[in-house]
Amino acid sequence: MAAFVVAATARADGVLPLSEHELNGQPALVLTQQGTPAAALMLGVADGRVQSVYFQADAARLGHLGRARGKG
Repeated sequence: MAAFVVAATARADGVLPLSEHELNGQPALVLTQQGTPAAALMLGVADGRVQSVYFQADAARLGHLGRARGKG
């Protein structure tokens, strides 16, 4: 699972800027397009291990993140 996350985010970097966030109390990477959140890759972590991976690309659900500042 972790290998997939590393490979998927490595390929996305440069295509869509990435930023680290905490969403729902868990680590997440947010991909932005023209400064607006386009998708989020969230990790469900328990006992120091990735238990689940969630991908959210619904603009309405990501709207609370607002526009990215600076890079992105």
